[in-house]
Amino acid sequence: MRRAIWALVLSLAFETGCQGSIPRLVARGEYQAAATAAARSKRPPRGRSARALAEALAALGRVEEARAVLLRDFRTSGDARSMIALAELEASLGLVGVAAAHFTRAAALSPEALRGHPEMCALLRRRAQAYAALGESVAGDQDMRRVALLCEASAGDAAIAAGLRAQATRDVRALRTLRAGDPGSSGAAASEPQRGGHAMRRSAAAAVDATEVIGLLAAELRGELGVDLVSNDELRGWVGEGAVEALSTALEAATSEATRAYVRLRLGRLGSSYSLPSVAGEAGSEAALVTRVLEALEVEGEAALGWRVLVILGDLGGAEMMLGEGLQARHKALSGAGPWAPAQTRAPTPSHWAGKVMVAPSTLEALLVLARMRGAAGNEAQALEIARYALAEAMTRGIAGAREMGMIEAHHALASGRPWYALALVDATSGGEDVAAAAAAAILLGRAACEDRCGEAADRAVVERVLDEGWVVGMEGRLLGLATARSFAAAPGSSGCVSASEALTEDAVGDVAAAMRLAQRSDSQGAEAAIRAAIESDLAMVCAGRLLTPWMAARGQRVGAKALAQMLSQTPETVAAGALLLQGELALVAGDGEQASVMLTAAAASTPTPTSIWERAAWFARLVDAREVELLALRELLLHGVSGEARVEARRALLIRGVRDANAAWAVRQREAGREALERAVADYLVEVPAPQRWQAREQLAIALSEERWADDEAGAIVRAAVWPAAELARLHPAANARLEAALSGRRPALRADPMAPSELALAAAEPPFTAPRTMRLLPAAASVVLHGALAIRADSAGRRAAISAATTGEPAAREAALRALLVGLNGEPTRRAAVEALVAAGMPALASGTGEVEAMVRGSEGLLRLRIAAAVVMEPVAERAARP
Repeated sequence: MRRAIWALVLSLAFETGCQGSIPRLVARGEYQAAATAAARSKRPPRGRSARALAEALAALGRVEEARAVLLRDFRTSGDARSMIALAELEASLGLVGVAAAHFTRAAALSPEALRGHPEMCALLRRRAQAYAALGESVAGDQDMRRVALLCEASAGDAAIAAGLRAQATRDVRALRTLRAGDPGSSGAAASEPQRGGHAMRRSAAAAVDATEVIGLLAAELRGELGVDLVSNDELRGWVGEGAVEALSTALEAATSEATRAYVRLRLGRLGSSYSLPSVAGEAGSEAALVTRVLEALEVEGEAALGWRVLVILGDLGGAEMMLGEGLQARHKALSGAGPWAPAQTRAPTPSHWAGKVMVAPSTLEALLVLARMRGAAGNEAQALEIARYALAEAMTRGIAGAREMGMIEAHHALASGRPWYALALVDATSGGEDVAAAAAAAILLGRAACEDRCGEAADRAVVERVLDEGWVVGMEGRLLGLATARSFAAAPGSSGCVSASEALTEDAVGDVAAAMRLAQRSDSQGAEAAIRAAIESDLAMVCAGRLLTPWMAARGQRVGAKALAQMLSQTPETVAAGALLLQGELALVAGDGEQASVMLTAAAASTPTPTSIWERAAWFARLVDAREVELLALRELLLHGVSGEARVEARRALLIRGVRDANAAWAVRQREAGREALERAVADYLVEVPAPQRWQAREQLAIALSEERWADDEAGAIVRAAVWPAAELARLHPAANARLEAALSGRRPALRADPMAPSELALAAAEPPFTAPRTMRLLPAAASVVLHGALAIRADSAGRRAAISAATTGEPAAREAALRALLVGLNGEPTRRAAVEALVAAGMPALASGTGEVEAMVRGSEGLLRLRIAAAVVMEPVAERAARP
């Protein structure tokens, strides 16, 4: 026993002696010998020996090992001197962000050891001002309090501290009084649904009842809803789910026989589930209904309105003839009062007989419809001549709404992939700078993306025939100016941080920009180290973190994230919401969901706008597929009272996350109660939606679920039962059901691609060769966006042109999806891809769908970041994507 004790004593003494030699070796400059002695030791060096070893390792260039030694010594011994040494080492390396955090920790534990420390005082002063620029006033105020306590007074300290203290007081008061719906709520307040024909056309989710549906269809028949026909998709949204009986009852009150027959005709073409019960004495077959509508219009003296019926049947030639007869009849009625001649020379009289028609409120829309029909028949130049002439005459004669109609036509042309045509229409109406800006952006993107300029030559040739080459050349010189007249790129320093657009520009300088360039290259070996260094070098550790942690997640950099998280785990004094968010995101990348939840909750509690934290957290959790954290973030968004579209999106995302449990959750797959709970969750989600909007909500849910990946047939059966609890519901959603079925089973079900249903056409477009039907020219611009969204998956010139059309005219989600497809298609052409990325990062404009105003093609700095990450990392190859709807 004594021998064992003496052996242990001698062993410890020998080891202590070895460790004790490390400081002496370092003092003599024998760094390698000190490192070797530490490596031979059975126990890690502690205290003075650990700090000496760190000095030796740093001198040998093994900086990360040196930092690890100091951090380990502090964590095991609590010796603040090791933390001070760590902070000093990091400051000398330029890692000022993590150095300031470690100085702060050491100052809390041993303030006397750091009193008057020059590096610490300088960093805390600078960090306080950085926090002030970021709106983190409480954190900045605390830094200035530390400066006042530990550092010698400096000129300007009092003014900075006073400003921060006043703002911190206001922010703390806001934190104490935060309520649901306060500034923390990012969604716009829900507004009452708008009434009226044109308002209803803006969204198929508009809340309309059976009487209003009939009134809208009657207005369409009489041309009161504008140039565009009502598509089957819009009509299904108006009708909703289970409203056929109500329509049948309301239709009995309609006094016009033409209206009754037309309503029956339109509903019958939606499918058997929409057919109204037959009534004695009324036509039953489609042919009989068509005859009845045309005969009733003739009796009413409105035979010319029947062209819409022929378009619905696909007879555009007959429809054009009928429209022409009506136009000529109206011209005779108008010109009978006296001589008539064109009122302007801006747009010459077309050679087509339409040039002899007097432009008046009763003929303007019909002339624009005729122009679309001429274009659908392949006579693009003639169509442009008619449209320009009609619009210019209407503007000169002061016809109400002429400019708005011109913008609608230009928007329609741009959505159809004809930006030069759109510019020519804008020219005829003297205005429309927003439409012109989006058209110019489309042309520039096409030139960057395609060797043949994405089919620009044909579109340009049409305009040259009508306006001459000189006009086109002059406009070409203005394209860049038009597209950049109102740049939507974030202003430098507007939020205290470099924006994604600034960091992603080709000539951007700095650690963040360099790290992002490396992160975008899948073969880069130094990306992880560069990202970590850039974050640690950011004084506030907020700006770089927001731009770079998503790349860590996308590239699977768990080791770097875990190492950085460990460095920051010893800094409990952090109260800045952005810094706490960074720690939460690092924990997510490292796979520590519990720690992430704690840090994200702390971040949200530290800001008057917690929804901004939870919105980011929900997206980040989806990026790393962290189920529990995503659920937490979405629930917190709802608890904080987000409203409007933000609430709708949060509820839908929460439900989708739950439905995805069909892939692997034991309770859902193995127990009937689990399946019932999932079905009840879908039902509860739809119950909260007003009944007239329920069709649209289920449609969007099914489409969103079709974008997910499903494990097997069992998962497919669970999802079908939840989304379509009754077979009749699936028949009310043919396109959404087809997309979901393809995702669940991998098989594309048979679907009649009705030319009047853009969503059905989009499914057909996914399988080349595909030619868009001529009827598309008479549907709203949104229909072209839907179709082009499907065509965008193709990497050829036509697919890229379609992607650009959707990116310049669609809703924000459609624009982002189209740009992702475009960038993925350019993966094998780095020069062209870089050119497209540069244009998008510069803040190219796009038309906000349904309005005449432009907005950023990609919304916000984080939108651009999401796009780049998805295109560079997350998106699957084009060939695989093309195989799915």
